[in-house]
Amino acid sequence: MQEGDPAYDIPKADPLRVPLMPINKNAGSVLNLNMSFNNLLITNIAHGVVVKAVRFDVDKLELNLEMHRPQVDFNGKYKIAGKILWLPIWGSGVVSLKMKNVDETFRLVGERASEDGRSFWNVTEFSSTLEPQALEVKYDNLFNGNWLLGKGANALMNSQWKVIYDQLEPITDAHFSRIMKPVWAKILRHVDLDKAFPVPDPQGP
Repeated sequence: MQEGDPAYDIPKADPLRVPLMPINKNAGSVLNLNMSFNNLLITNIAHGVVVKAVRFDVDKLELNLEMHRPQVDFNGKYKIAGKILWLPIWGSGVVSLKMKNVDETFRLVGERASEDGRSFWNVTEFSSTLEPQALEVKYDNLFNGNWLLGKGANALMNSQWKVIYDQLEPITDAHFSRIMKPVWAKILRHVDLDKAFPVPDPQGP
């Protein structure tokens, strides 16, 4: 992920650039907001990664992977308008988020496909989740630059990060899954399934 490998269509993914991530959420008393991140740069993705578990079902072509990262950083621009918990909030500017002690799981499901007489792994499903143990956020220029209100809003979001993140996680996980699915699909087209995982001969011993 840090260097990439053009021979296998593995892109350099650290840093990872996300041009736009829109987030619209109405969760009653917790969140009611429209928010977007622009030109988001995600770093430290490949730093200190520990693979905790790998489960692969060769018959179903299903891969489940669990990893741990000590920290993942997000930096970019934001726009926000709405309410978080009891606080009306609005603004636009620079945002910095730090996820710490992040557990990531992803599930990848495929099927055998053929092209030019070669069998390859065609990705049909991909999903991933990020579960941080801590999250630090800093939104600059909230409330049109009102320092006192911005400081209070950032303090609220940092103290209640888990409540807020639990509401936003399904949206952000789905967005990253959509980004990464075609990346994995391109990589796994290089896996020759007939060589790597040959189908047993039903007429064999």
